[in-house]
Amino acid sequence: MKPTKLISGLLVLVVTGGIAGYSTFLSHDPDSPALEKTTAAAPVDVGEAVETGASTAWDQRVSRLATRLVSDYGDTIDEAATQAYLYVEREKLADAYPRDGRVLFEAAVAAAFPDRLSSIMALMAGMDRYHQWLVDQELTLRAMPLMQRQAALWKQREAIFGTRASQIWGEQETVASKNADAIREELNRLDQAHELTPEEIVHQLGITVDDLYGLEAAGQLVTPQALGQALFTMESVQADLAAMAEEERLQRIASLRRQMGYSEEDVRRLEQLDRQRSQRWQDGEAYMAERRQLGRQYQGEQLEQALDRLRQAHFGNTAPTIAKEEQQGFFRFQRERRYGLN
Repeated sequence: MKPTKLISGLLVLVVTGGIAGYSTFLSHDPDSPALEKTTAAAPVDVGEAVETGASTAWDQRVSRLATRLVSDYGDTIDEAATQAYLYVEREKLADAYPRDGRVLFEAAVAAAFPDRLSSIMALMAGMDRYHQWLVDQELTLRAMPLMQRQAALWKQREAIFGTRASQIWGEQETVASKNADAIREELNRLDQAHELTPEEIVHQLGITVDDLYGLEAAGQLVTPQALGQALFTMESVQADLAAMAEEERLQRIASLRRQMGYSEEDVRRLEQLDRQRSQRWQDGEAYMAERRQLGRQYQGEQLEQALDRLRQAHFGNTAPTIAKEEQQGFFRFQRERRYGLN
């Protein structure tokens, strides 16, 4: 079964039809370090400005962002659809600055639209609830017929936003839904297209997006990260990658990311992360094998003590976290391996 984080990136378009046009999200592997900046470097790093007390640099960054928000959204800021589009702005900042992006966003909104700060932030909280619901309901929504799915979406939107729901999504729904279902159908087809190479799948998926949204809009609507999320969750692609030797697989994944439009810097960074993940999985498999052996040798308190020593030997400072997960019945190295994602 695929992870519910499929809703991220490309599948936000598939299920929601977007917010005022589009929304992009990066999936974050819970085992990986915090995401680094994936956009062009800014004059001042937000986190650095906060940690060093460089209040002037922080104030300047807030001021520049606030000025742009007023310029881009000031004329229609009272409209719910405009305020909802700020959710996209917030998530893009959170992607660029994982530590402080949301703090920067709220400070800039407070400076740009002080009288509307409460309304805007309440709407942001509503959008968080809505997208979390989409994540939780992804598999259920995917299985529904179109009309039933649209009814479920609108019911949830109205439950969260009331009469503002129609103002946020508006007339774009019909066209967006048709496009979303066309992409969903293509994803489902490619997911089982074991006769195609991953490169051919990337090519065909790109053609579908371009045909539906146009070459210019497609580059804004669907990021390389969204394409990567969709590609590496496909059963056909995972089967192809699983059959390769480790080094060949790493090179193939890097090549696919280049084809999808990742920057060379991101390709190198993600390749290093993939190598770390691979080592972590190897360690995890060795740990699970030894864990099973201990389970055959010991019981009760003796087993618990032996497992504590084993976790400490394999995971060091992470050992307490692993122990808590196992107490709750979650064994991270028994979940499905997804090359390029975890």
